[in-house]
Parts: sequence; structure tokens; C-alpha cells
Amino acid sequence: MWGETTSPDAHWMRARARRTIAGRCAGIPETLKVEPLSGWVMELSASQRPCVHEQATHVATMSETVSSVMDLLSTVLQTHAVKGTILSDGRYRGAWGVRVAQPGTAGFHLVLEGACVLVLDGSPPVTLLQGDVVVVPNGATHVLADDAGTMPVDLVDIHRATSSPSLPSPSSGPVTHLACGAFHFQRGSPPALLSVLPSVIHLRAPDIADDDLLRTTLHLLSAELEGHRRGVAGASVLVDRLVDVLFVAVIRKWMASSADGCVGLLSGLRDDGLGRAMAAVHHDPARDWSVPELARLAGMSRATFARRFDELVGGTPAAFVLGVRLDVAARLLDAGAMSIAEVAAAVGYASEFSFSRAFKRATGEAPGHYRARRRASSSSSPEQALRA
Repeated sequence: MWGETTSPDAHWMRARARRTIAGRCAGIPETLKVEPLSGWVMELSASQRPCVHEQATHVATMSETVSSVMDLLSTVLQTHAVKGTILSDGRYRGAWGVRVAQPGTAGFHLVLEGACVLVLDGSPPVTLLQGDVVVVPNGATHVLADDAGTMPVDLVDIHRATSSPSLPSPSSGPVTHLACGAFHFQRGSPPALLSVLPSVIHLRAPDIADDDLLRTTLHLLSAELEGHRRGVAGASVLVDRLVDVLFVAVIRKWMASSADGCVGLLSGLRDDGLGRAMAAVHHDPARDWSVPELARLAGMSRATFARRFDELVGGTPAAFVLGVRLDVAARLLDAGAMSIAEVAAAVGYASEFSFSRAFKRATGEAPGHYRARRRASSSSSPEQALRA
């Protein structure tokens, strides 16, 4: 087994952590009905709605273990608290080019009108047409331009020079209207999920038209961007929320259309047996998981499970469990509702010392330093960069 035998003190702290979480969930009705703008209705049980740190203390049952791939994807994304931002909403004519550099984020672009090319080092140019969406998951520097040979200007320099994100250009000619943004990760680093995505995810307009969620999200986002330009009250708030939805919609669309191209974490999620085992770890990271127990959940022998895990996910089950624990721990530290000792107990460590040692080994800083840095970063973070 991985971890340490839980002491009586750790049991007490874990119980206290559960009471803290229960208090935050008090008063939430058992079922909440949500009626989105598109007209469809869904019901979310209390266990499905966001409840701070729920995944860190929940004891998985067999029915919860067979969660769908998308439920597990939701857990991963909740843990990393993905937050989208529109950086630029601009129109360009003539010969133009913008360089986008947002390290540590996943960049995205919506072609609202016209056409352009995306240029990424080491890859052939990608032609983008009206209605297309493109995501650069690994945050690599890239260029959007009328032509691959056009000399670009840094997007941040355009913002410094003028309140309007556009370049000097002819007064006539075809217009390219782009909304450029980035998905930020509240932990400060992208989840492992993004490391197994391709360097560019290009969703073409015809493919988007066949996807209800993507089509509706982009339609509403385009409308609210126009509302923001006209000064409509609350438009910027709706833009923020719709961009968050866009991230999940794009990842889900890519997963559904790239079954043969999924590797690493995504490949594991798509495998029924490995998916059950991985979901169980996410639902109860504090449990003292062993390879035989995870193999039973996956319906495989120990040897088959370990071999298949290495082939599809990469690495060992022990490394995966450790990664999940530390991801959840970082989220708990960010929230600030628990002491470091309580966080340690909530993710399965018998002592604050052993947790701090593991956390520092993985992240390069002690939990206390991580929490202080994140608080300072949060208090000094700039406002959303959207400009009319």
C-alpha cells in the first residue's frame, strides 16, 4: 500500500475536515433543477453540484466508482479550477499578424468573421475560416496572421499602444474579426490532461454545427461579446462564464471525435476497467490504495492491470495516486478553509510532516509557502483583459 498507517490523530483531523465540508454543504436541497438558456432542463443532485473539497473526503461506493468518463473529466477540471479570459476582441485588415505568448495557459481563438492562418513552430500553418475555433493546449507561442509570411506584433504591445486591439490597416478590404483568449489554471500549472492533447485542436465550423453544446455556447458568446462592445450591463460576466463552458465543450468534442488518437490520461479514461479504477482514486484520494485493490475494481489481474496502466496511461498506479492526492491537496490549500494538518489528513497522510515532505518533493515548495504565494498572487491578479 502507499502512504502510511493512519494514526488516531489523523482520524480525528479527517473527521473534522468532513464536518467542515458538511457545514459548507448544509442547506443545499437534494436536487437542484437548472434551466439553461437553450431550453433543456437537467437535474443535479447535491453530490453532483460543486461542494468545496468534496472529492478529498468522499468515500467511494461501488455505484460511484462506475462514474462516466465525463464525470471524471469534470473532477479533474474542478480540481484545477479552470478559468477562461478573453484577451482581445479585434478586427484586422490588410497585411497583419499578432503573436500570442501566454505560457502556463491554454490559448484559444474564435474566428468571428473572415479568415486567417495560425502558425506554430514546428507545425505547418493551419488555415482558419469563419466559425472555426482553435485551441493551443500547451500554451506555446503562436502567430495569427493574414499570411504565414507576415511579420507579427505582440498582442500585449497592441494593448499597450491603444485601447482598441487592432493594427494600423487599410480602410477597406476584407475584415478578419478574432476573439483571442486563454484558459488559466488556478493551481498555476496545467493539469496532466493537457499534456496528452495535440499541440493544436482545430474545430471547423461544420463540425461545430453538429454539436449542440458547442454551437449554442459560441452563439451566446458571440452575442455577449457584441453586448460588451455596446456596453450592455452584465455582458462581461456572461462572457466569462461562457468561456469556461467553452473549454469543457472543446475538450469533450475532441475526445468524442479522436478515439484513436487518445493517449495517456485520456486513453485511461476511455478504457472501462482503468476508468473505474481511476475514478475511484479521484473520488477517495485519502484511501490507502493498492495495486490489487485497483486491479479488482478494473476487473483485471494485478499483472494485467499494471501492464495496461503503463501502456495506456504511462507510469505506475502509485505515481497516479500520488498525483491525484497532491492535486487535491493544492486545491484545498488554495481554498484556505483547512489547516495544513487537516489537508494532510484529508488526502491520506498520517502526519503533516510526511505530507509536507511529499508536497515539496513534487512542487519544489512547502505547503505553507505554496499557500502564501497563491494568496499573494490572487490578491494582485489583474482584472480581465477583455477590451472593446
